[in-house]
Amino acid sequence: MTQTNSCRLVGASLLGLSCLFACQQTLNNPEVAELPNGDFALPSHLPAAPDGYEWRLVDKMSDEFSENKLDETKWADHINSWQGRPPAEFLRKNVSVDSGKLTLRTSTHPNPSEKWQMAGAAVKGKHHATYGYFESRIKTSRVKMSTTFWLHSDGKENADQACEQQHAIEIDILEAIGGWFTQRWTHTMNSNTHYKQSKRVDGKCRTAEYLSKGVKKLTDAHLADNFNVFSVWWQNPNEMVFYFNGVETGKVKLSHEQDALPFDGPMSLRMVSETYDWQHKFAPEGEAHYPTDEELDDSSINTALYDYVRTYELVAKQDNLVKNGDFENKIIDWKIKGERSQRTLVRDTSYTHDFGMAVFANESVSQQIPVNPQQRYQLSLMIKTDFSNKGEMSVPIEVLGSDGKVLAFAHSSQSNFVPMALKFIPSTDNIIIKIGDNQSGIAYIDNVSVEQQ
Repeated sequence: MTQTNSCRLVGASLLGLSCLFACQQTLNNPEVAELPNGDFALPSHLPAAPDGYEWRLVDKMSDEFSENKLDETKWADHINSWQGRPPAEFLRKNVSVDSGKLTLRTSTHPNPSEKWQMAGAAVKGKHHATYGYFESRIKTSRVKMSTTFWLHSDGKENADQACEQQHAIEIDILEAIGGWFTQRWTHTMNSNTHYKQSKRVDGKCRTAEYLSKGVKKLTDAHLADNFNVFSVWWQNPNEMVFYFNGVETGKVKLSHEQDALPFDGPMSLRMVSETYDWQHKFAPEGEAHYPTDEELDDSSINTALYDYVRTYELVAKQDNLVKNGDFENKIIDWKIKGERSQRTLVRDTSYTHDFGMAVFANESVSQQIPVNPQQRYQLSLMIKTDFSNKGEMSVPIEVLGSDGKVLAFAHSSQSNFVPMALKFIPSTDNIIIKIGDNQSGIAYIDNVSVEQQ
């Protein structure tokens, strides 16, 4: 099937007449952008938000570490449910805030035992989010223990259901081992996702095997040499995009038979220095796979530094005239023509967050919007289509005046979400945006906006 997004010039003139056209846009790679709700010396590498939407800082999950102690309203210097992975126990004394940096140190254990012979550190966020952009500027340690930045469930999802329906989720933004023997861990941004299923064993509900999928980015320098920015855009239940210093390293698309929407629950942030139980398998013969006592206490190599942690949520701009354009709330502002079209919570039907809108053949969705006559506006949206290989078809997108006159028109047949934009100049004080009335197939739309230019 040929896939196109066509633009049609309906009319052209100066102000007062209909200067109308539509075009497919391109969402650029992330770029260094001025920070919303803040004025930081180092701006964040924010991904391009859909037109009509913007990134808003989530203060309770963000920290510049400008004070001389850990902000206890945001962070805990331990994880109640996890003491560490032997042989390294997490100790609170190894967590501090020094010179504007969150500091995680390794050390020898003050009270060594058969289980714990060394010590690491862990910081856990006290607040959680579902979806968003998560970023930290980090300089790893140089010992054979990890430097990490990740998200994890605070409890099992579906805890009130049968054991087999319960699960936890995890997004590893960065895992590195600065003192390892190869660039696989010293120079590489290792990112991963884990869906942790549950099953009943010996009458108890326990975590079963992980379903994991990730991406790796080999960089051109040791991650302990300088600070670097590690981030993820947790876009919807099935997609995460990872970035190194603002450049995309890869996208993870997730789905499986057990759970079509695997990553749709709240998670909190973690920063941890830990040992892995597989290190002995991959260390060169004759080499120590864990740090020595001297290395553990060597302040020149045993410290992981976090310059900042920032969390953002994607929200509609205040001047976006479309109500509920991301369909996350109940459909009360949209007019639906037809019986099948509906807000949908199904895999690959939303561009951001949980919900999108499915528009079936010979049906449409529309919304009336007040505007100022003779001013320039732009309708923007994300759209994908499914025509089930029935030949070349397309979905109409229209802007109509209150008098029924077509102000702008376009159509799309892309099978993946793409941005569309229609510019227009109304001559009346109300317009109607309308998507649908295609002869076959289904259109999925999300992140709809109308803004004055």
